[in-house]
This record gives sequence, structure tokens and C-alpha cells, in this order.
Amino acid sequence: MSKKLFVCACLLFIGAGVIMRFAFLSVPYEYDELFTAVTANPALPLSWIWTHCLLVDVHPPLHNVLLWAYNHVVPYGPEIWLRLPSVVCGLAALALGWCMFPRRFGKTARWLFMALLTGNFYVIFYSQHARAYALMLALAVPITFLFLQISLLLRKGRVVPRKLWLWWGILLVLLGWSHYFGMLFFGITSGLLAVQALHSRKNITWALLLPCVVFVCFLPWLVPNLLYNVGQNRFGGNWWADKVPGIFVWMNLISFFFAYTVAFLVLGVLVLSGWVWNYEDFKRHKRFPFQRELLLLLVLLAGVFGFVGLLYFKIYLWFGRYFMEIMPALFLFVALSAARVVRHSRVAKLIFIVYLGMIGVQTASNWRLLVYSHYFPSRISAQFYRDHAPKKELFVIAVEAFPPEALEAMYGFYPNQMYRMNARVTELYHLDEEARDEALNRRAGALIWMPNCDIVKMSRVSKEWNRAIALEGKLGNSCFLQLSDKNVAADPAWNKRKLNWADLAH
Repeated sequence: MSKKLFVCACLLFIGAGVIMRFAFLSVPYEYDELFTAVTANPALPLSWIWTHCLLVDVHPPLHNVLLWAYNHVVPYGPEIWLRLPSVVCGLAALALGWCMFPRRFGKTARWLFMALLTGNFYVIFYSQHARAYALMLALAVPITFLFLQISLLLRKGRVVPRKLWLWWGILLVLLGWSHYFGMLFFGITSGLLAVQALHSRKNITWALLLPCVVFVCFLPWLVPNLLYNVGQNRFGGNWWADKVPGIFVWMNLISFFFAYTVAFLVLGVLVLSGWVWNYEDFKRHKRFPFQRELLLLLVLLAGVFGFVGLLYFKIYLWFGRYFMEIMPALFLFVALSAARVVRHSRVAKLIFIVYLGMIGVQTASNWRLLVYSHYFPSRISAQFYRDHAPKKELFVIAVEAFPPEALEAMYGFYPNQMYRMNARVTELYHLDEEARDEALNRRAGALIWMPNCDIVKMSRVSKEWNRAIALEGKLGNSCFLQLSDKNVAADPAWNKRKLNWADLAH
């Protein structure tokens, strides 16, 4: 009876996870998604998009290029059409996870893996996100299983079929062109397979030559992108390295992968129990289930986290979504570790069901936050502009890392593409001083908008431009501002209107 209850709970949870992928479609675009929308505009030549946006952006361009081609056959503009490919990729990841899951791992491990992969809030959220993360996941699922299958054949000293190597290489090229963390995943897994091939003295040519081919296929984007960013001193200074204190890195990652710290501890009890149980049998000269697979997955995870940890001294890359490509490996490690104890223990089944309940609570609360608040204010800011200042020019102060050529189209996307306002949009921050001062002479007839505003950015702008800033209004993390003339920061009239930093806390 407990087995049927466990399977029913997993089925209900998986079904709810699939439905929630569609429930988030009403969430407004993040600013990252606006960049995707601009670079997927079918009215622009791909050569121009490639040169001015994709080649200079820090992320590889496969997803944007695919969307550009896709937008030639679907309506361009409505959010749902730009997000639909991500929904398809998210569902494809689940289908591939179920179909490719090795039978030798057992049915319980499959249910655990599918429940973890389906119900994770960030997997759900990014499965409707108009960025490359759902595509990364759809590629990472088969790559993870192919990695383990090739490793098993190498360990047994068998010849790996050419078809497996070719699929492995093709999927790795696509993953690398989707996100540079895909190349990190590729480097570690290829290294592990090469060591095994050398040890078994079989498949050496494929194991050594194929990674070289995959890397060469990544160079047409990597080399010009690095040259541009180095030339622009993009990696100068500390480049985000001190953005988040170290202790919060792990708390954020726990939240990304496992919902809450408490939920992480609950799941950790199952994993440790499984390892203790297996080890006790191992001491009695019995088989340790899937020992080599678990160690391979552990080395892969440690390699990814360790490499990013080394870069942390210079570059901040601890963004949870960047680790989407290791999500299948992590959840498979958990599933294989806990499967035995869950299969034989009613208490363990109940603990896992409780864990699923915690994930469900997080997903429901985040859905309410994102749908009924201005957490992503891109749409509501444009609506405010449309309803209250439609005849004014829109000045944007974007202290952001996006290519400057895309900024005016990005922040004009909702007013002009969605609301058909034909508004004049001027991005101020990346203009030279003379052009910016000339534009600001028109500020009486403009609405000044800073997306993603915070104290640091506004202080930086005030200091660099030698202008006092007044906060006129705030929607989520978007601010509407007024700027003084130059050299009047000490003017008593402006002192009364200067930004009260405490307002930003509300």
C-alpha cells in the first residue's frame, strides 16, 4: 500500500509541475528576456543582430538565433509566442528524462529523479523563460545519460558504438553554443571519459579526438567574443566578484536546487541514510549499488562547483540558473543515493512526500509573488508610461551589461512593440558626455526611467554626471527620476528634492 501511495504522490506532483509550467506564462518579461526579444526580431537582418548584439553579448547565441528563425513563422511581439519554445524544451527535458532513464537504476530511482526534475521551482520557472536555460536542460538530460552509458561501456572494456559518440559530440556542441557553462560541463565530462578510455586502452581515438572537434566548433563565437570583451575592458576590475558575500552563495544555491534549507536537510537525511545502508552492506562484502556512477556524478558536480569557486576570486558566477546543465546530474545523484532506502522504508517514502510538499509550497508562493506583484516591473512601467506620459520622450538610464546597441530597443519593446506607441526612446548612460547633455536639454518633455535601480547605481550616475537626482516614483525595482542641471548638487532647492535613500527600501 505504501508503494502505491508513493507512486500516486509522485504522479500528482509531476502532473502539477507540468501544469505550473503554463501557469507562469502570464509573468512579465525580465529585462534579460527583453534582450532576447530584440535579438529575435525577424525584421532585423541576422547579420546585423549577430555583429551588434550576439557577438558582443556574454552569452552564446544559439537560443537567440533559433528564436529569430522561429519568429519568421509565428506572430512577433506577444510574450506567449516568444516563450513557447522554452515550454516545449522544458517538457522535452521531462520526456527525455523518463524515456532515457536506464532500467538498471530501478523504478524507484526513476520516480525520485522525475519528481525532483519536474517539481523544482526554478526548472518550472525557466521552462517558460525566454532565455536559453530550458534549452540547456533539454540538452543536459540526454548528455548526462549518454555520459553514464559511455562510461559504463568503457569500464567494461567494450567498444562504444560510433552512434553514441556522434550524439554525444553533437549535443555537446549545441550545449556549448547555448551557454558557456555548457563548455565547463563538456570539459569535465570529456576529461573523465578520456581517463577511462586510456585506462581501458579502447576507444582512445574517439575519447581524445571528439573533445577537440567539439572545442573547435565553439571557437567561431568564443574567439571574437573574447577579443571584443577584452578590448572593451569588460573583465577589468573585480567584475562582480564582491557582489554577494560567500555565505549567501551556498544559501542561494540550496534554494535554487532544493527550495529551502530545511527541505535540503530533509532530503539530505534520505541521501545519507542510503549511503550508510549501502556502506554497511559493502563492509560485509556485498555490492554497493551504482558505486561508480555515484562517484562519477560526484566528481562532475565537485568539478563544476570547484572551478566556479576558483573563479570567484576574480569573477562572480554564482548565479543559480547558470548551473541548469548539472541539474540532471545532481538529481540523479540524489535519486540513486536514496532509492534503496525509499524502496524499503515507509518512513523514507513519507519523508520524500513531505519534501515534495515543501517544494510545492515554494512554487505556489513564488507564483503568487510573480503574478500579483511588480517583482518584474518591465510591463507595469511601460503601462505607467503609456497611461500617464504618452506624449513624452522616454529617457532610459540603463547601467546594465547588455550591448549598448540593443538598449533603446529593449526598453522601448513594451511601449512600441506591445502598445504601438511609436515612442521616442533615448538611452542616456552609454552616450558620450556631449550627446547626453544635448539630450538632457529636452528633459522637461521626457520621462526619465531607471530600470533595476538601486542606491549604488543612482549614486554612481549622480557622481559621474555631476547632477543631483530626485526620485519621482517607484514601481518595483524601477525608478522614475528627475535630474538637475550640472553643478547644482548643493543648490538648496534641489537639496529638498534630493533622493531619500530610505525610499528605496519600500
